[in-house]
Amino acid sequence: SDRAQEAAEALGITAHRLKAFGLVDKIINEPVGGAHRDHKQMAAFVKRALTDAYRQLSDLKVKELLDRRYDRLQSYGRFIDTKAEVGSERSIAAIDRRERRQERSAERGNDRPVERRSAVRTAAK
Repeated sequence: SDRAQEAAEALGITAHRLKAFGLVDKIINEPVGGAHRDHKQMAAFVKRALTDAYRQLSDLKVKELLDRRYDRLQSYGRFIDTKAEVGSERSIAAIDRRERRQERSAERGNDRPVERRSAVRTAAK
C-alpha cells in the first residue's frame, strides 16, 4: 500500500538504504506488478541470486565463513565518521540515486521493466 511505502521511506528501511548500510548483500528485482503476481518469475530471480551467492561462498572453509559472519555481525551499529555527512538525508538520497543508476546500467540487458525491489541478505557473507 501507499502508506506502507511511505512508512518504509520514513523509517529508512528501503532496500537501497539497507544495502547502503551493509545490512543486505543484494537487491533482487521483483517482476512487474510485484512478487505476489508472478511467483514463478520471482522464484527464478531468488534462485539466481542464491546460486550466485553460493558460488561465491562454496570454496571457502567453514572457519573463514564463521569468521566473516562473526565480523559482519559485530560491525552492525558501527559507523565511520567522514567529512561528508553520512547520516544526513542528502547523503542517503545521493547513495540511493547512485545505487539505482548502477543497477539500471547493470540491468540494461534485461528487457523487462522493474517496479519494485526486495532486499535479501545471505547468511555467511
